[in-house]
Amino acid sequence: MGNFLIYERLASRESSSSLCSIKQVLLEHHGTFQPFMIRILRDKKEKYLFNPFDMDEFYSIEKDPEELYNRIQEEEYASMIQEYRNRILDELEIE
Repeated sequence: MGNFLIYERLASRESSSSLCSIKQVLLEHHGTFQPFMIRILRDKKEKYLFNPFDMDEFYSIEKDPEELYNRIQEEEYASMIQEYRNRILDELEIE
């Protein structure tokens, strides 16, 4: 299984000791069989995977809890996907 790093700067907390108050999490996955780095931004409703080597992924956790349907090309999610992408890029300071 790949390694994950949690970026707590993006996680909004009410108290530093309470994990229940985390609003969102940014993860890095450094690959399982190949050294590809994927960034993942997830909150309670959606999950966005930024993949610089392949197609990005976007899942509606509320509508699709098993993450079976990648919604990355669906027009109704376009503005939300761009917002998630911008948050990841801002955190990585990529323009």
